[in-house]
Amino acid sequence: MDLMKLQSLLATLWEVWFVLLFLGIMIAVFRPGKRQYYQEQGLIPLRDEGPAPPRTRSI
Repeated sequence: MDLMKLQSLLATLWEVWFVLLFLGIMIAVFRPGKRQYYQEQGLIPLRDEGPAPPRTRSI
């Protein structure tokens, strides 16, 4: 097996792996039971909690 055939095979396998990974993420995100969780997470930047306390540095 020369390098050109190996590169072609690895490129094909990379594309298949990427599509499977993408579909897996989509299934995990769009599950019906997770809707409330993602809605709550989406509101985090809009919460008004005031300034963060100063961080102390310990040695």
